[in-house]
Amino acid sequence: MHSTKNNYYTHEPAGRRKMSWLKKALDRELDLQEKTNLKILDVGCGNGHLSAYMVHLEYHVTAIDIYEGAIDTAKKLYDTEDISFVHTALEDVKGEFDVITGFEVLEHVDDLNNFLDNISGHLAPGGSLIISVPNGWSLEEMIRRVLQHTFFGNKIKSWLRKTGTLPKSSSQSEADSPHVRFWQYYTWRRELDKQGFSLLQVSNVSLFFKQFYYMGWRKFIKPNNILFITFDRIDNFLVSFLPHFLSDGWLMVWRKNK
Repeated sequence: MHSTKNNYYTHEPAGRRKMSWLKKALDRELDLQEKTNLKILDVGCGNGHLSAYMVHLEYHVTAIDIYEGAIDTAKKLYDTEDISFVHTALEDVKGEFDVITGFEVLEHVDDLNNFLDNISGHLAPGGSLIISVPNGWSLEEMIRRVLQHTFFGNKIKSWLRKTGTLPKSSSQSEADSPHVRFWQYYTWRRELDKQGFSLLQVSNVSLFFKQFYYMGWRKFIKPNNILFITFDRIDNFLVSFLPHFLSDGWLMVWRKNK
């Protein structure tokens, strides 16, 4: 029933860490919510790698994205999976879910208050929001801020794209949507607290490998080759000891307040 042709998320730096953490987080939700299965909505699913992984874990998943190209790619990549990929916006989704996931999504959302209101409206009582968000003050994000949000940065980005020095990554999604907020750990915590969520769990994502991979290393290190796997394992070990503010991003579980 389940395809293994893409190995889900192993082609991404820290992808193995995300999958391992996600499995434990969902297992924990099963126990906390006292259920035998979970109804999951994956918002901003992109090319569907983590959506398909959650289906592989035998959860009931609906995966949505506002970018039709990403949904088309997800359907092609995971055509043998028992999963529903839908081209739609969050506000058009019907029903409630035990868990809503959003991996690398919130930093793209213009109206975060409205987005989180919609999340709350689609979460069943006792439901949880599971997200991953970047550290807006990591080296990668500071460079991204300049390239995406300044005149000269856009010129430099265009030149880097033309020369192939900074190729566009489409492994996560076909969308080329800019980040609109560059927040630190405690800013993310404060803003979700204000919107009526309580933090249950947090884990660091990566220390150096993810940043440097996307800033040029991917020209020389291919997914799942020996160098990729070695650096990924070293990074995964080191990041587990870091204080949160030094990580390049975080995995979080939030509970909807009653």
